Amino acid sequence: MRERPPVIFLLKNIVTSRTIADCFATDAESIYDAFTHETWVKKGGDLVKVA
Repeated sequence: MRERPPVIFLLKNIVTSRTIADCFATDAESIYDAFTHETWVKKGGDLVKVA
């Protein structure tokens, strides 16, 4: 049996996908725009565009 390396990072997430009028008016922790390929994440209560 092969030995497994230790787990350094684990992420458990729930993803919801829907079309809405204003994504910034939601309680989302992050937003990805599939058309513009922009990503926004919540920092300090505000959504900030990831460069």
